[in-house]
Amino acid sequence: MFSTPLSFPPGQWACALVVNMPTTGPAPGPLHPMLDPNTGGVVPSYGNSAMTWTNVQFQRESWTASLAPPLHKQNIEIHYATQTGYANWTSFGTGCIAPNAPVLGLTARPILGTTITFRTTGIQAGTQFVFWVFGFAPDATGSSLAGFGLPGCNLYLQLGPGLVTNVSNVTFGLSTVSLALPNTPSLSGVVLYGQSAPATPGLPAGFVASNAVCVAVGQV
Repeated sequence: MFSTPLSFPPGQWACALVVNMPTTGPAPGPLHPMLDPNTGGVVPSYGNSAMTWTNVQFQRESWTASLAPPLHKQNIEIHYATQTGYANWTSFGTGCIAPNAPVLGLTARPILGTTITFRTTGIQAGTQFVFWVFGFAPDATGSSLAGFGLPGCNLYLQLGPGLVTNVSNVTFGLSTVSLALPNTPSLSGVVLYGQSAPATPGLPAGFVASNAVCVAVGQV
């Protein structure tokens, strides 16, 4: 496990884990597989609509081009190829004001024919409602809200036509807004953006802001 999670933007990626050949110690020499290929079976592949995990070849000895059969269980290859119409969402930007910034996310993938719920957590005590904004045009770098009394806060949606707002109550530091997605295939691929702003009393502007989410509606 990595101590810090890895984040990969869209594109083609490859990953290699390197084990250096020992040159000292009781058994110096080339690296050999940890498992005997003659005693184990092939590990089955696992896959879903977005990812497959497959057992493939393992280099039998370091610094050589020779490859052993795919019976070495410790070698795993990962393929990620999002299908057309695959529903997904991701977070971008940062909330404010640290260290108690609210966090916005979704409770499920945005599949057509289902109802998705936008969920803001980490709302400070005393906050009674949350202001929401949704639209189709993001501002990836964020527009500063310092001029509105919110230093260190950014709006991650572009102002203009098409913005939709909503207001919801807060219960035990949590606030949600639900959206029913019609089962209409032509809507597959639509991308929606959202951000929330809890109204927290006692602050100069009376508001804080969450991160933003990018929601790609799909059929699967």
